[in-house]
Amino acid sequence: NPNHGHPVGGGSWWADGYRAFLKREHDRYAPMNIALTTEGTAECYMDVCDGQLVVTAATGEDVPFFPAVYSGYAIYFGTRQSARKAFDPTFALMAREFTWGVVNGWSDDWYPNRWGTEKRTAEAAVAFARAREANRDLFVYGTLEGELRPVSPLEMRTHVWKGTWTKTAYTGDVAVVTGTWWKDRAGKSVLSAVNTTDDPQTVKFRVPHRKDVCVSRTFKP
Repeated sequence: NPNHGHPVGGGSWWADGYRAFLKREHDRYAPMNIALTTEGTAECYMDVCDGQLVVTAATGEDVPFFPAVYSGYAIYFGTRQSARKAFDPTFALMAREFTWGVVNGWSDDWYPNRWGTEKRTAEAAVAFARAREANRDLFVYGTLEGELRPVSPLEMRTHVWKGTWTKTAYTGDVAVVTGTWWKDRAGKSVLSAVNTTDDPQTVKFRVPHRKDVCVSRTFKP
């Protein structure tokens, strides 16, 4: 329609208008402690939103790219595995994304009264949420510095993930201990690691900011 008032096939009218709308709504609801979120990594609206919903299906090729770039500035959230599936793959994915700084939660089958969410899965989600809240100087205000790099390769366990709406199941490997290094607001480096198995796991790794230091730690289930 040549009468619509913006350039045909181009221009910034969509981004400009949407940004103005989001900023207006954010300014209206922020004083009420109401969060405004959007889907995906919408960089052009990031400063007028409180969260970015992760909506893509989880795969074995995933890397924590966006948290590495935008941690301390943007919050990512979402559970990309149906809560009705087996516990082990669900927990492994939740653990991996927790260490990446992604908030576990938000899925239409996570309502216990609606679908009968597995109790163990729900308890894990609560535990991750409490750990994140207790360490918000890292996961909310801090920055993701890098992944845990063991001296010797860790055992990898293969999991199959299928989200609530996705028709395709994806296969991915997760280490028996998944972890990342974070830097808090004071500049202190902290390791966030989760044992994704039911057995104690010992890991030998180097400390990133002191590469001559090698440490061994045993992580309980």
